[in-house]
Amino acid sequence: MILSLISTVALAILVILGILEYRRNRANIEVTVKGEYVTSLESFVGSTKIIITAINTGRRPVTLIQAGLLLPIDFEDEYFIAKDSIKNIRLKERDSYNYVMD
Repeated sequence: MILSLISTVALAILVILGILEYRRNRANIEVTVKGEYVTSLESFVGSTKIIITAINTGRRPVTLIQAGLLLPIDFEDEYFIAKDSIKNIRLKERDSYNYVMD
């Protein structure tokens, strides 16, 4: 009786530890967008730049395949995907990548 109780408690503890390990080790990415940078370079005078920063905050590697923006409801398209978008950038743990969009 006591042995089965101890094994049940140990199993419950192992299941909880397994769930916590899974949540800790999963891939996670944090994205920030900063906009309205006006450049002063001659070739880009007056153009507005948007900087998209992606940081891998998880423990698993993440591969970036596109950069784009979700547009407000007023626009007819739902997304704006950059023409020269990112091509397979691999981010390891705590790596970051900045993408400049004009």
